Amino acid sequence: MLPHEEKVDSFTEFFSDVEPRLRAAFTATFGAEVGREVCAETLAYGWEHWDRLGAMENQAIVPCGL
Repeated sequence: MLPHEEKVDSFTEFFSDVEPRLRAAFTATFGAEVGREVCAETLAYGWEHWDRLGAMENQAIVPCGL
């Protein structure tokens, strides 16, 4: 289990990298309002499971269910 500060820092880096791409993809698929909501829910899932997700090589595909 990651110490809290390390967990926050690593998730913040992940979020900064992935959020714009996820938001663009979900907005294009579902429209602006629903796309933003789906993106937020997806990233919330990522945060809730960051201990497991953060250890994976390709973290971006897991919250999307790919």
